[in-house]
Amino acid sequence: MSVVDKIKARLGSQPSSYYIEEWDETIYARPLTCGEMTEIQRRHPDFPSKMTGDSMVDLIIRKAMDKQGNKLFSLEDKPILLKETTAIISTVVAKILSSQVTVEEAEKN
Repeated sequence: MSVVDKIKARLGSQPSSYYIEEWDETIYARPLTCGEMTEIQRRHPDFPSKMTGDSMVDLIIRKAMDKQGNKLFSLEDKPILLKETTAIISTVVAKILSSQVTVEEAEKN
């Protein structure tokens, strides 16, 4: 299997799931890609070294999905997410950023 084939396998992997107790909801997310990081950094140049509430909420809007792969949030939901506690938003972001899939895991799928 070539390196490109391994990358393609990772890109097609199943999203990771995370139960968010405070929301009584399971969210799903795929790993943050370089392209997505670039897009977030256009709006938030210091992301991820200096995360603001705004940048964390933008990440959640971009990455959080339901089991079927549909986005859980849109830009219309941003004001509500910005009213959530920093502790909960930080927890969700940490879970999303930890959604790394190894080549071995991807090859199992």
